[in-house]
Amino acid sequence: MFHSYIGIDPVTDKEVYRKRRGFKTKKQAEIAEARLINEFNKNGFPSERKRSTFNEVYELWLESEYMDNVQESTLNKTICDFKNHIIPSFDGMNIREMKPEHCQSELNKWRDKLVNYRRIKYYANRIFDYALRMHIIDSNPFDKVTVPKRIETIEESEFENFYTKEELNEFLVYVK
Repeated sequence: MFHSYIGIDPVTDKEVYRKRRGFKTKKQAEIAEARLINEFNKNGFPSERKRSTFNEVYELWLESEYMDNVQESTLNKTICDFKNHIIPSFDGMNIREMKPEHCQSELNKWRDKLVNYRRIKYYANRIFDYALRMHIIDSNPFDKVTVPKRIETIEESEFENFYTKEELNEFLVYVK
C-alpha cells in the first residue's frame, strides 16, 4: 500500500494525494507509485484536462481550420455531411473515450448506406487529427480502423441483352 503526495492542483489549489493498495511486495508498490507520479507529470491533473465532446472539437476545427480555407459551396456540402452522418454517429461522446471499435462499426454502417462513405471517413478523421494536434487526445482511433471495401453484387436482370443459340438461329432464318 502507498499514500503519495502528487502535487497541488492548479485549478482547485488543493493538495492531491493518491492511495493504492493490494500489492504483494513493497517493490511492486514502489513501481506502481512511480508510474502513477510519472502519469501525473505527463498528463497533468484531471481538472486540467477539459472534457471535450466530439461536437465541441468539430466546432473548433470548423472555425479555426476549415471555414476560411474552402469555398462556400464546399463548406456547405461539408456541413451537410457532418450534420447528416458524422454528428449523429458521435453526438455528445467524449472524444477521449472513443475507441477504434466504435469508429469501425460506424464506418461499416456508412459503407452500407452511402456511396461516398470514404469521404465521410476522411472528414471524421480530420476532426480526430485536429484533436491530436491540439493535445486533446493521445491517439487517433481512426488510424486503427480498416476501410471496408464495398462488395458489388451482380444481379441477373429480367431482360437479357443477348440471344440464346436457338433464338439466334431463329432470328437468322427470318432475316435471310
